Amino acid sequence: MAEKTVKILYVHGYLGHGGGNASRLVREALEKRGLDFRLDSPQFDVTDPEAMKKAFSGMAQEYDYVAASSLGALYAMMYAPGFRILVNPALPKDLRRIRDKDPESNAKLTDAFLDWLEGETESFLKDCVDDEELFFTYFVFGDHDTIAGNRALFERKFRADHIRGADMEHRRAPAGAEQVAGILEMLIREKPQYVDTLNAALEGLFRDLEADETPEETR
Repeated sequence: MAEKTVKILYVHGYLGHGGGNASRLVREALEKRGLDFRLDSPQFDVTDPEAMKKAFSGMAQEYDYVAASSLGALYAMMYAPGFRILVNPALPKDLRRIRDKDPESNAKLTDAFLDWLEGETESFLKDCVDDEELFFTYFVFGDHDTIAGNRALFERKFRADHIRGADMEHRRAPAGAEQVAGILEMLIREKPQYVDTLNAALEGLFRDLEADETPEETR
């Protein structure tokens, strides 16, 4: 039986756009690997929290994998189900710095929006990063990112073996796209499955107890 076409959602960042250069580079890197995939890169209003949460609650569930950049990566970290590959996730402090350098050009980065985003991010990183989140989350960081250089923070919170570096700045470059495509290829070919180790241990314990209680003659 032929393998089904893998569906990938790409989420752009602040000032990015659907079908932009970043998603094109990832598509080209995947095509070189001969994978059967469909990559969609729609336009998102990344400064509208309700629109973004609605998009992830609907669209993301239709996809096998999510890849995202910058502010889009921050949303994907918090709201995307399943495997997500996050490239140079931007934090509220990074967006504030962008806004403060040129308030007129970044009017959508309001204090209300950034305060909300800061609260959501702090809450997620403090209370929601469990074993399951660690399993499903991968990162690619630009070695020369001067806009959102947050690798050290995420290394403290997430799995070191799920973090890759790339010879690029904040914007996606071929080196970053190759890393994203490499992670996706591994996930597609190996199909890793999350196992809740605590539940698995409890199930094993219950099976052992049931076996001990089974009469000898019925074994």
